[in-house]
Amino acid sequence: SQRWEKVAWNAAWNSLTTLTLLDRHTWLNSSPGAMPLTRTAMRDVIEYKLIERLIEKILAMPAIGSSMRNNFESGKPMEIDIILGTPVRKAKE
Repeated sequence: SQRWEKVAWNAAWNSLTTLTLLDRHTWLNSSPGAMPLTRTAMRDVIEYKLIERLIEKILAMPAIGSSMRNNFESGKPMEIDIILGTPVRKAKE
């Protein structure tokens, strides 16, 4: 569903761009392990077929960071519970 697509998108990109302080494209090109790690982060939330669609989507977009990274760099709250808590709570159901 579109809701889980957004959850997977946020869980992967917000976390990875904030932890690395890299934009999405720089992260994906940073090492041979970046793409597999990104897929693993997404796989924890959604199925493989949707992961590939999201990877294609990000590669077609401009190289940008994420809202969580922007909040971190600005010293604002990072919405960790909203972005990462939803899939964790859902998995526990």
